[in-house]
Amino acid sequence: MEPHRELSEVLDLLGCLPSGCALFRDMGGDDAFTLEALFLREIEYDVRALGHGLGGGKGTPPKKIPAPEPAHLVRAREQRADEKLQRFLARHSA
Repeated sequence: MEPHRELSEVLDLLGCLPSGCALFRDMGGDDAFTLEALFLREIEYDVRALGHGLGGGKGTPPKKIPAPEPAHLVRAREQRADEKLQRFLARHSA
C-alpha cells in the first residue's frame, strides 16, 4: 500500500513527468506530445506552409496538426453518445 502523500509532494512528482508520458497522453492537450513530436509537428507545418507560399498562396492554407483533445471532453462526448443510444433503444424496443 502506498504511503499517504501530501498534495505538495504529488504536485512535485507530477511536475517532474516528461511531456508525452502516459498520464499526459491520457489527459490530452499539447503536453500529450513528446518534445520530438512537437518539433516534427512544427517542421511539417513549416514545410507545407513554405510549399503553399511558393505555389502562389492559392488554395486553402495548411493547418497545424491539432493537439489531442482533452480526455474529459472525450469522456463527456462518449457519455452523451451512450445516453443518446440508450434513449433510442428505449424508444424503439418493444
